[in-house]
Amino acid sequence: MWEQVLLGAKENNPKPVEQYGIVQKDYVFDEALLKSYMDKLPKGYELKQFDEDLYQQAMEEEWSREFCETFASAEDFLTRGFGYAAVHEGKLAAGTSTMTVYNGGTEIQVATHPQHRRKGLAMVCAAAFVLECQKRGIRGCWDAANEISKKMALALGYE
Repeated sequence: MWEQVLLGAKENNPKPVEQYGIVQKDYVFDEALLKSYMDKLPKGYELKQFDEDLYQQAMEEEWSREFCETFASAEDFLTRGFGYAAVHEGKLAAGTSTMTVYNGGTEIQVATHPQHRRKGLAMVCAAAFVLECQKRGIRGCWDAANEISKKMALALGYE
């Protein structure tokens, strides 16, 4: 019933979005596995933690805006959130970030610029991000919006 009501609204052109169920629980991830993914960063790319420059780059482009758009400013993002990026020639190519944060957890956002896809960059960034979540003692919640995201989550150790 609610689906019909929401989809019937004309404002904002709502559409159904398929989701793949990832179990949301406290995980203990295999650090060696995560580091092995991080070691697969392709030549010509650098893995960097988000800073003000990467925040600004993310906010400038449609494909990456969701990394930071729920935060009021770069300062807010860097105070309450974090992320990891694959950088190519100084430009954001892929990343994983705290799309939203709450007490003890975060919703994970993963994206890759179309010109840099199919190189494993998202997996490198996601592995670094999940490892950081584990170090900080926070729950990184993965909500897979497509089959690729689901496969990444399972490879990282989610169920």
